[in-house]
Amino acid sequence: MCKKIFPVITALFTLLLPVQAMTAPANIIDENFSTTSIGRTMEYLEDRNGTMTLEEVQQNTGWKLNADKAINLGFARSIYWFRFTSVNQLASTESWYFEISYPMLDSLKLYSPDDNGVYSMVETGDHLPFYKRDVDNTGFVFHFVDSPGIKTYYFRIQTTSAISFVPVMMSQKAFFKKINTEIPVFWVYYGLM
Repeated sequence: MCKKIFPVITALFTLLLPVQAMTAPANIIDENFSTTSIGRTMEYLEDRNGTMTLEEVQQNTGWKLNADKAINLGFARSIYWFRFTSVNQLASTESWYFEISYPMLDSLKLYSPDDNGVYSMVETGDHLPFYKRDVDNTGFVFHFVDSPGIKTYYFRIQTTSAISFVPVMMSQKAFFKKINTEIPVFWVYYGLM
């Protein structure tokens, strides 16, 4: 019974979301969730002066939907904000990872909501010590444990290098599989040096 009612409740919550958070398609977390490239479901907003706060970007109507699998804004002097929405359709909490594999970003601030909609911020980037990263990885990886429902995530990038990356959501199982595939390649590479 619960499995039949939960998708209906999730659909109702989706309809009740503010319009600004629903201009891009949501990323679904369900029993088939593994690895998803979310570039086409991500929106971006240019912050020319670099002064906008999270509250200001949440209310801004100038968001643009990214058309490609990758985010590719080139070399930009402006700061860019990005957002994406996830919908956990499972009846329980789900552990998942968000990855930006391009490691040359100077400053990346990720804002994630808790179950009450209160946002917390994690800051990382190639100008900060490695231990500041949410997950030890060559790229930027963030770990989330989400309750059932809908959440919108925001992140802010300020960099002197190119803004070019493929944003990916992964289940915990898919993330560990990726790590276990990559690490032996590094062993072989460094072993041959």
